[in-house]
This record gives sequence, structure tokens and C-alpha cells, in this order.
Amino acid sequence: MDFNEIDKTFEYYEKRYNLSKMAGDCGISLKNFSNLNSKEKFLTLSQRLKESNKVNLASFFYGKLFEVSGDIEALINKTDCLIRLNEFEEAIRYNNIGWELYLEDPDIDSARIERELAYQKALIMFYTEKYRSTESICEEAIIKFKTEEFYYLLCADLIIMDNIINAKKLFNKYSNKFGSLKKFLLEVIVLLLDINQIEKAIEFTQINFDINEKQKKNILNQINKYLNFNKNKYVLKKFFEKDLNFLKK
Repeated sequence: MDFNEIDKTFEYYEKRYNLSKMAGDCGISLKNFSNLNSKEKFLTLSQRLKESNKVNLASFFYGKLFEVSGDIEALINKTDCLIRLNEFEEAIRYNNIGWELYLEDPDIDSARIERELAYQKALIMFYTEKYRSTESICEEAIIKFKTEEFYYLLCADLIIMDNIINAKKLFNKYSNKFGSLKKFLLEVIVLLLDINQIEKAIEFTQINFDINEKQKKNILNQINKYLNFNKNKYVLKKFFEKDLNFLKK
């Protein structure tokens, strides 16, 4: 695609929505922003919007950039936004387009892109209650990529399917592989909360650790804070790092 098409598209939305002002409002240096080319401006602004929980806007601009450039980074980020917006039919459509581009374009960073596309597909399956498909994708990806996100998702998936024995085995074996036991538990709980499985999250914590009713109540309070603050993971992360001292085997 002619890069001029990206320039024209950015100029159109700059006039319509004042994207430079929007970038400044998001905390982006206007001096730095003005030195970027049009594609970089779209990507930088969209990423900052996504980080600021303005996911609808981010999704829109990632989509426009993909339409005029065919850029796979824009497509992957568009898909991520759609997943966060619970627009799963559109998310799977874009994910399928991503797989087509991945197979057709020899210049794509194949290992990274394949891993990101696989994780997005696994997440979509998880959020749409296709748990066996999630399990299959995660198991294959763990063998191929050995990256942490698939371990977290597989553990949450096993919990949802009431396969607690294997979930516990996975947790016990790999909980310190990617940083710490608390981090692993946090990531699994966040995935369970994303599908409103608070009781499953608490139950799995109780199975693995000796917590009393007071500690259970404290965890529930922190979970409610997390849900009330637009699912800001930092709320839970801070609690897990500083207050969950009982998490000792």
C-alpha cells in the first residue's frame, strides 16, 4: 500500500478529531509526536489510548491504520482491543485475517507474530466458553513457545473445567518459573475474574494455601476494588506483593 494513503488518512482524522491535541491530552510530547511519520503517529496515539482505557478509540484508529496499510501490528492491536471490548465475533475475524497474513508474508517476524496470534485465539476461545479448544491451543503453544501467558491461561482453563488436580499440578510445578508464586496466582485470578468466576478464584487459592475467613474476606475486598477500578491490575498486584504473606507452602 502506498504510504501516501496513510498520510492522507491521518490528515483527514487530524482535521476531524485534532489527533495532535488528543495525543497531548494523553501525555505524549507534541514535539516528539510531530517528528513521527503518519504510521508511527497512529500507532503511538492508539497505544496510549489503549493504555488509558480508551479502548474504543484505540480500536477505531488501529482499525483505520490496518485498512490503509495492511500493517500486522495494527491488526494484532485491533484484535486485542476487540477482545477487551468483548466483541468476540469481530475479534476472531481479525485473528483469522492475521493468520492469513502470517502465512503469506515472508517478512513477518514469524515466531513472535505466531505466538501473539495463538494467544489471542486461545483467549477468545476461553472468553467464549470453548474451554477444550483453549486447552488444546495452550498445550501446543507451551511446547512450542514456552512463554508464561499460556501457562497462566491453561491453569485458569483447567480450573474452569473443574480439573483441579491438573490445575494444581501445573501451578505447583511452574508457579516460580516466571518470577514468583504470587505473580502466577495473580495472573490466573485475573483471568478468572475476567469471566466473573470469583468463587473459582477464591476456591483455587484456598485449595493451595491455608487461608482463614478473615484473609478470604480481605481478598474479596481487594477483588471488588479491582473490579470497581476498571479492572486495574495494579490494585491487585500491589495487594499480592505486600499483603499476601500467607502465600507460603
